[in-house]
Amino acid sequence: MTDVSDTPSTIPDEPNVVGPTEPATHAQNEVDSSERGSSEKPQTSTATTNVVPDGSLPEPEIERAGAWRLLLVVAALVGLWWWQGLALLVVILSLVFMITMHEFGHYLTAKRAGMKVTQFFVGFGPRIWSIRRGETEYGIRAIPAGAFVKVPGMLRDEEVSASDEPRSYREASFKHRVTMASAGSAMHFLMALILLFCQFAFFGQADPAQWSVETVVPGSAAEAAGMLPGDRVLSVDGDPVRDLGDLGAEVASRPGETVPLVVERDGRELVLTATLGSRAAIIGTVGEDFGLFFTDNGPVVKAFGQRALDAGLSENDLVTEINDVPVTTPADLKAAAADSAGGVLEIAYTPADGGATQTADLDLGTAVAATRPQGMIGTTSEAGEVRMSPVQALAATPGAFWEMATGSVTGLVKVMNPANLVGFFGRAATTGPGGEEASNVPTPAAAAQEANFDKNATRPISMVGAASMAAGFAEANWGALLGLLALLNIFIGLFNLVPLLPFDGGHIAIACYEKVREKMRGDNRRYFIDPAKMYPVAVVVVGVLGLLFLSTVYLDVVDPFKM
Repeated sequence: MTDVSDTPSTIPDEPNVVGPTEPATHAQNEVDSSERGSSEKPQTSTATTNVVPDGSLPEPEIERAGAWRLLLVVAALVGLWWWQGLALLVVILSLVFMITMHEFGHYLTAKRAGMKVTQFFVGFGPRIWSIRRGETEYGIRAIPAGAFVKVPGMLRDEEVSASDEPRSYREASFKHRVTMASAGSAMHFLMALILLFCQFAFFGQADPAQWSVETVVPGSAAEAAGMLPGDRVLSVDGDPVRDLGDLGAEVASRPGETVPLVVERDGRELVLTATLGSRAAIIGTVGEDFGLFFTDNGPVVKAFGQRALDAGLSENDLVTEINDVPVTTPADLKAAAADSAGGVLEIAYTPADGGATQTADLDLGTAVAATRPQGMIGTTSEAGEVRMSPVQALAATPGAFWEMATGSVTGLVKVMNPANLVGFFGRAATTGPGGEEASNVPTPAAAAQEANFDKNATRPISMVGAASMAAGFAEANWGALLGLLALLNIFIGLFNLVPLLPFDGGHIAIACYEKVREKMRGDNRRYFIDPAKMYPVAVVVVGVLGLLFLSTVYLDVVDPFKM
């Protein structure tokens, strides 16, 4: 699963903020006060020393920023679009929208409860634009990294004017305080349900069992057997093929064999005969393979990673030599790998679109090796998508939500485990630019990815990592992006319900504790927890969160999470 560690509404320069990560001073007082009203309909009281005369507190300034700030933000967004593409821009704006809706939940419930909301801003840093409507200032700030809402009285010892005190958070009823504190997470859960419904109804879900041939490699066994795009293999040599995994396993174990294939085409079953080709790869120490399909036309590039792309290679390029060794068979590939000095391969190839022979230097780390040849049929395939009717999507959404929620709880417990936190902080402290030191043992990409996934099973990621990962999903499949955004909403919503300050769950826990103490006392007086008892815990939590935030951002930059 994906672990998200940073909290989306951290406002270092705003001292009383309703959101997932208020500062540590958001504690509550434990003060007995006979002047307070009942917990459900509290009376206005001057018993607290934090109520000050009207007019003694400065009015917040409303800044009208120059147009240059707006132009800078627009230029930054356009530059991001040009530099990283539309997908990342859409993801970042989606994350900002998610966090804004979190705060809108707090804002809406506070207003409905009669609390005074003094500010509702999208973004942090210098103001770009703001306007006051009634008692609330609305605006946009320069850094689109979140949002915040300000309500007087979130701090028990906060100074609040006498006229505002009856409408402060601390004077609200138990029901209204709990509703307001939990509204942010409720908005995340609502957005997750909507996203899952849209994914199922408009994009569908990938179904490995509903697959078909997408392309047929020229000169391959599939082309010689007469396979066409759109075909679906039902069996190989009598063994049934249920999904893409079955096809790969059946073919891989039969290099060079002649086998009958049962193929479904346009609703009819055909029997084709194919002499399977071979495929092999040179593996390195960087978690990337350089794989070739050996066809009648020669070996063509099929499996490769970012380093091959950076070297100028692309799919279906025809390889002629590696390290000055002519390559026509898997045995030649093995000889070329053995002749490599370190992990750098000098590759001569003809581009897939034709033209003169070119050379490329491919760096696969400190050492390379060739894999054993496996069977190859010579097709690329695509998984089918099952699109649901609105009624089916509506029925499937709660189950998918529950599955994601239970997985998120499991992941959250792992992330917050003290041993895992200590290990993560140690990893951040010892990882230099470029990521962790690579192994000197050549490892297939699949095995390296599995090991990387196991290593990152308890690794939290920041919004930087989440945005990068989500952009990758968007480039592949917009429906998958909706699913990932739903998962992020569920995780953030649950994360904010952790019953510790400064999370929303901390405010809920305090309200519940105060309510229990009121019931135990039985005299219908309000009970307030002592902030001095809460500050040490809140300071520790904020310190851990701050270190977690810095560590996740650092690792997401120098050692990005790889799926």
